[in-house]
Amino acid sequence: MVDEAHADGFLRALSGRTVRDCLPPRPRELPITDPDATVLELAALMARTHSPLVAVVERGWLAGAVTLQALLERVLAA
Repeated sequence: MVDEAHADGFLRALSGRTVRDCLPPRPRELPITDPDATVLELAALMARTHSPLVAVVERGWLAGAVTLQALLERVLAA
């Protein structure tokens, strides 16, 4: 829960900022896998790239993405 004063301060601090302002100074490796990757391969890719998000590409097209949270939820539910 955030009070009005802090919420207003947060919004003022972001005023005029763009997405480009939030990007890291050096591009990181974009983690990409294919739909046939195993869960273990996906987890290893996330660990190696320090990324909680992996793009799933099939035949050159973005088929979707897997988040670390979704991966853990499915693995732990099994």
